[in-house]
Amino acid sequence: MNPLIKTAEKIEVAKKKAKKVIRGWKFRLLAVLIGFLLALWAVDFTVQKVTDFTNSHKITRQPVIQLKIQWPYRIEGKDSGKKVIPPLNRAKNAPILDVDVKVRADYEKAYNLVWLNESGRGKDKSGLNGYCINKGMINEIGYAPHENYCFKDRTEQKETFYLWLDNRLNHKKMPWCDNLSECILNYSNGGYTL
Repeated sequence: MNPLIKTAEKIEVAKKKAKKVIRGWKFRLLAVLIGFLLALWAVDFTVQKVTDFTNSHKITRQPVIQLKIQWPYRIEGKDSGKKVIPPLNRAKNAPILDVDVKVRADYEKAYNLVWLNESGRGKDKSGLNGYCINKGMINEIGYAPHENYCFKDRTEQKETFYLWLDNRLNHKKMPWCDNLSECILNYSNGGYTL
């Protein structure tokens, strides 16, 4: 007998054995288990990458659209009842402090939280606060960092923060807040809240 024929017969027998193994329940179970483990690994890998991304980036959820309904004209005059402090060497976008802002008890709590988180109650002399200290002023609450805004003293800083809160809670300025916790979350860009 020819050795090539023997080899061909052995190959045929091996093929038949392989088909039998592939059609068997053990092989199918092994294939399902391997597929399941690969799927688990892919989910774990994806969760790990998403976690790494969220830990290295600051993500803030913001409303997509905010609508504000207001009167087309606003009339202010001598009889409007509002007392306005005239600006003293302020930036053009600086707030004008309204003396009639009703200071609520929870405003003080919110101010202390922001003051603690933004500058460690004035102990952190870096960043915007350091910039303002070099100019002989302060900004220990991280107010308007894009404008490098500085306050002349802590009283002005506190009054400006109260005005900021009041304007958002009363829907006078954007972004609006429905409660104090939401305002603090917005102020800190999602960093902390009450």
